[in-house]
Amino acid sequence: MCTRTSLLPGGGATLSLPALLTTGLVGLLVVVRGTRGYPTAAGVGALRGVAISADEQDWLTQYGYIVNDGTQADGPTGGGAALQSSEKIRDAIRLMQRFAGINETGVIDEPTKEKMRQPRCGLPDISGQDRRLRKKRYNIQGNWDKTDLTYKFVSYGDPTVLSLSESDIRYAVERAFAVWAEVAPLTFTEVWYGDADINIDFRRFYHGDNFPFDGAGGVLAHAFFPGEGIGGDTHFDEDEPWSVGTGTGVDIFVTASHEFGHALGLHHSSFPGSLMSPYYNYYDMDTFTLPDDDRQGIQTLYGRRHYRNQDPDEAPRTSIPENPTPPIVITENPNVVPGANPPISPQQCQPVFDAIADLRGELFFFHNEYFWRKRAGDGDMSGPWRIHSFWEGIPDDVRKIDAVYERLTDGRIFFFAGPRYWIFEDRYAQDRTYYLRDIGLPDDGIDAALQWRRNGKIYFFKDDIYWRFKDDVMDYGYPKDISKWTGVPAYIDAVFQARSLDGTYFVKDDLYWKFNDGVIEVEYGYPRDFALDFLGCTPRFVPGGRTRDSNVISPILGNQRSNSTAAWVVSAPHTLTLTTLVSLSVMFYWRT
Repeated sequence: MCTRTSLLPGGGATLSLPALLTTGLVGLLVVVRGTRGYPTAAGVGALRGVAISADEQDWLTQYGYIVNDGTQADGPTGGGAALQSSEKIRDAIRLMQRFAGINETGVIDEPTKEKMRQPRCGLPDISGQDRRLRKKRYNIQGNWDKTDLTYKFVSYGDPTVLSLSESDIRYAVERAFAVWAEVAPLTFTEVWYGDADINIDFRRFYHGDNFPFDGAGGVLAHAFFPGEGIGGDTHFDEDEPWSVGTGTGVDIFVTASHEFGHALGLHHSSFPGSLMSPYYNYYDMDTFTLPDDDRQGIQTLYGRRHYRNQDPDEAPRTSIPENPTPPIVITENPNVVPGANPPISPQQCQPVFDAIADLRGELFFFHNEYFWRKRAGDGDMSGPWRIHSFWEGIPDDVRKIDAVYERLTDGRIFFFAGPRYWIFEDRYAQDRTYYLRDIGLPDDGIDAALQWRRNGKIYFFKDDIYWRFKDDVMDYGYPKDISKWTGVPAYIDAVFQARSLDGTYFVKDDLYWKFNDGVIEVEYGYPRDFALDFLGCTPRFVPGGRTRDSNVISPILGNQRSNSTAAWVVSAPHTLTLTTLVSLSVMFYWRT
């Protein structure tokens, strides 16, 4: 069996191409022009009429386009490429061009050189499949004999070297696993101890598997096909400038999604635009949908994931319109029911709200059978109004609304109460009742709901867990612990965003927490008094006989409080200063 010299740094050992395919090593190589053994102007010559350099021959050999059939001796580049016939070289070039989707010229022209320089995966493209490439499609290598897989983070690398935080890495990896789990009946469960099917590690240089990394700008990562021992394991080079969703550096979501495809048994695809194409391309994590070629490949190995309501491949993408729908107009006093006296309504500063939502640019506050409304940042509240008189279609037996949110794509409003929910267009409900159990949520209701403007996904909160949805399809891996929303308490009453305010606001009892959507954690100085800051109410008493800090100007209303409170805030420092001056004057007078 003929072999070729390893192109890895420090490599003098030889590897057989079939052995490489058996182990299924995957290495992402960032090709730097004129370096790391890739094509340069130097050393280009004629090989029996074919203009090709030794480095270009090695490139074709490394990725499976030139196969040493055992009749040639190993040349100086390994693999015996130097003694290949000119016709075999031309065939190899054409095969490479066909796989890459460029013009098949049979010569190393500029488009071919450019493709060779493009960042790509280090696994060979041709691996025993039909070398004529009659079909551009996925290529499968093997599969696990199970669909419930475990993974473990062996390490997150050296924090002084790595450019991403642990939370960034975990988030990107979860999203990468979800790419495959959304279309195939696969589950990925993280374990902290013992053995795992897929071990994820960040290492530098030599790290124990005989395939060392080489610092920034070289091998990005490698993985192994399914199997015992090292099978499925995925390693990342911590020296790379990793990023998540910025489009700069090396995107770890894109890299991990591709590598996990190999760890699940997929080889490279010659289909244009495939995630499993050997050539690296950046994809936006929040809008990425697995291409059909990759979906068909993974479903060939593991079958199709079945959803109760909707095929995720047919689910529309979430997009947030630039122009919001017009405001909801109240043309009458809806708490007046003809022929009956309205019940006594609560005061706005008294209740703990059941739900809060930004609807058409106004904040709506719900408590029992009533709601109030105000424009965000405005101190004036209107209401209370009776919910049943205004929102037509909510059944009479509903005595409390659990959650409300407005869908950003079309302005429809969702009301949740117990096991049921309704979809409204303006004030009017559709002609049917929906049930939480049909979308995988608990029958005993939810605590809060929100469509998050950061990513367009819909979040439902219950006790100390939460779910994430794309429309009415639950994302893979949920529910999760609410602690992932750093600083947010469990058992919240409401969550909302407002068009005129930054951040996300979580409300529990009479307190609220402002969550910074940029740094993904609650801001310093919270919780604060909700009624004080949002409604302009007087400070409340807390256990221990202390009132909350009424000297701090409301971050929501500014100075728009009750006059007495605002006057005290302004005049207190002056009063203390005057008192001090009078005392000093009296002391000076008596001393003199």
